Amino acid sequence: MDAEPAEDRAVIEERYRHYLDRCNEHRFGELDAFVAPDVHVNGVRVGIHVYGGGLAGGLIAEAWGDLDRWRLDAAPDAGEPTKTAS
Repeated sequence: MDAEPAEDRAVIEERYRHYLDRCNEHRFGELDAFVAPDVHVNGVRVGIHVYGGGLAGGLIAEAWGDLDRWRLDAAPDAGEPTKTAS
């Protein structure tokens, strides 16, 4: 896979930072700008509300504990398919 242009990477990282900010603010009901309404988790369609609820009180919160510590260490690759709400 070819490396993505720096400006594409910057756009991805900025969008991911906004997503993480919303998660860190515990605004899980407001992820529609970042997550498709028919989001799938582990191959199962769960929908955006279940997805947000899973972040708030599910395995993610248990595994990582304090969500305020989420930060950008590695944004998704530009070449990877993403699902976002329009």
